[in-house]
Amino acid sequence: MKNELRSIELTEGLYWVGEDEGVDGLHCNSYLIIDDREDALIDPGSVLDFEKVFSNVTKLIPLENIKYVIFNYGSEIGNEVIKNLSYILINKKEENH
Repeated sequence: MKNELRSIELTEGLYWVGEDEGVDGLHCNSYLIIDDREDALIDPGSVLDFEKVFSNVTKLIPLENIKYVIFNYGSEIGNEVIKNLSYILINKKEENH
């Protein structure tokens, strides 16, 4: 299913929302926990995966429901993703007010 946007429900409330054909053939293993509007996104991937991961997420929930973003690694990769996500969420909140 190359380049197909999709998510996979692993168990109730836990979804794989990554990308199976990422940059240079690498996989992006991102997960979404849906828990009563206090949802968590785990390892959202790099900036290069951003569009596909967040497309998968928004098929399941509105981005503004994400309360936690968890990184299992420390690197510069996460900084750009945090900037992009912050920008989107701030603009969504302004649109809703």
